[in-house]
Amino acid sequence: MSLLYSSESPSSSSLCLNDSTTECLPCVISNITSFPASFYGTMPVSEDPRIEVLRRYSYGFALPSICLLGIIGNVFNLVVLTRRNMRGTAYIYMRVRYTGGSFLYGEPCNEINTAQLRVQNWEVPITTKCVDVKGFKKNMLAKMNLSSYAEFFNQVEKAHTLYSDHMNLTRFPISIVRKLPNLEFIDLSGNLLARIPNKVFLIAPKLNKLFLSDNEVIIPKKRPFLSSLTLGTLMLSNNGISAIYKYTFMKLPALEVLYLDDNNLRSISPSMFHSLPNLKYLHLGRNYLTNIPPKWMVSKSLMYYITKSQNTVDLK
Repeated sequence: MSLLYSSESPSSSSLCLNDSTTECLPCVISNITSFPASFYGTMPVSEDPRIEVLRRYSYGFALPSICLLGIIGNVFNLVVLTRRNMRGTAYIYMRVRYTGGSFLYGEPCNEINTAQLRVQNWEVPITTKCVDVKGFKKNMLAKMNLSSYAEFFNQVEKAHTLYSDHMNLTRFPISIVRKLPNLEFIDLSGNLLARIPNKVFLIAPKLNKLFLSDNEVIIPKKRPFLSSLTLGTLMLSNNGISAIYKYTFMKLPALEVLYLDDNNLRSISPSMFHSLPNLKYLHLGRNYLTNIPPKWMVSKSLMYYITKSQNTVDLK
């Protein structure tokens, strides 16, 4: 069908709606809704009708399904990461990421910002925030000669995190720590450490977090376990600790987070924690405690007090 302007009245309101090319009748454009259906077939279509169908399936079915699968996947991740055999430091950081926050805050370490120290060589990224010495010597003596690694430590002196976990260490790596004066976080979990230097503030004056889980730490009876004005997080999980004393945490006034879970504690007294005015998180789960003091007696600042899943004493 042709669509032509009238030859007699060349007005924009005169259209030919038939096959005639000689004479056209005037019409009003505003009354276009009265045009026959055959006329609309000649008008250009602004949108393919299939797009509406695609939009309905995309927003109505595909996107909700993807969101649902993501939620289910995250739930399964949390279930797996909170199991008993997933308490390593790496898994802890994964839990922090999935839960959106934790007392284990801080900038995470990764391949881009972590320097690697090995016996034969080392790798230092452009921006170094963390140091990993798990490939270094297993026996780190207090007076170990590190002169051949002077260049490495000069490049990483601003690092705030040290990883020395799961190395079967029997001694605290004093020589390494002293070379890193800006350390705020030291991970020594998964070793065989029994004694920790009492005056840790002399070795690591900026230390804020110390992980000592899965070791063989001995708690002294008549003196403080550690002395530090900056230590905020102390993890002593799974060390076989059978008792703590009124002096144990006396020299840790800044301590906010304390993990004592998975030990052999059979009794505790609120007075053991009265020297911790900033304590906000205390984990005493999976011990052998029978008489557990209420939260308000332990510390006025305490926000999270975990005491569930106590083991039972086998009398056989």
